[in-house]
Amino acid sequence: MDEANTSYAPSMDFFKGVGRMFYIINPKDMRYEDPEDVPNFYVQSWPYFLLFMILEHIILKLEGKKGIRLNDGITSISNGLFLESGRLIWRGAEYYTYTWVNTHWRLVDLSWDSVTTWVLAILGVDFCYYWMHRACHGKLIIFL
Repeated sequence: MDEANTSYAPSMDFFKGVGRMFYIINPKDMRYEDPEDVPNFYVQSWPYFLLFMILEHIILKLEGKKGIRLNDGITSISNGLFLESGRLIWRGAEYYTYTWVNTHWRLVDLSWDSVTTWVLAILGVDFCYYWMHRACHGKLIIFL
């Protein structure tokens, strides 16, 4: 790699990070064969969240508005951390359950980079989300 290309690397990483905040991504960059290969997006997103909070405060000040109060900012960050902690527990349980079921009860092996696999995954997730959503509305009655 020549010296001219290396000077653009940090700025391109920055713009890729901003793009991920708004789901402006290349799907090919987000496919991983092994779970260990998936980057820690949660940790990578914090600088961007803080940057946008500071940017919002500056824009509000330039418009002559009061801006973000410190107590509101701390409350919002605390609430976000609290919500993410709950998600961490549930996502961990979901991940463990999925891994166990996949290891012990897998019926077929589907290629992780096949279009068919992704279409089936999208339909399967949507199907499960639909029924979970109905159950949360109390419109699903399960007889044991």
